[in-house]
Amino acid sequence: FSAITRELYNQLDCQYPKFFKMDDLSKLGFISTELLLSQAEVKKQWESSQVAIIVGNKTGSIISDVAHQNSINDTDNYFPSPAIFVYTLSNIMLGEICIRHQITGENSCFIMESFDKDFIMNYANNLLQDSYSFCIAGWIEHGLDHYESELWLLAGNK
Repeated sequence: FSAITRELYNQLDCQYPKFFKMDDLSKLGFISTELLLSQAEVKKQWESSQVAIIVGNKTGSIISDVAHQNSINDTDNYFPSPAIFVYTLSNIMLGEICIRHQITGENSCFIMESFDKDFIMNYANNLLQDSYSFCIAGWIEHGLDHYESELWLLAGNK
């Protein structure tokens, strides 16, 4: 995973040093969004307040959660790291994406047993009908032994 994300980061010429401090879930979300938007001309047209992000995820921030718990359990070297703790919420991934692309619209990460495309699409469509011009929507999952991402850039009528 590290080699793939580093290679994609370099190929996309991201120029975003904070990437290397992110947890793996945030890196996956960041790279997936970079890939999605790298060919999207509409990004030049949008207002940051008119863009929403809605994604599903199964395991939340499990990798950071486990790392944080391990640092608490280590009685000989007890020092829970704030750098790990900050990534113990899956919404932090969305925050990293929003900061990178200056998105100030709604963002939500729904924890679900499996990718419910209908739920995500319905939620995104409601946002597009009511308030937003664009929505980044899909699935970003990074568990202990797997990772996958599927994102769409949806446009509304606004």
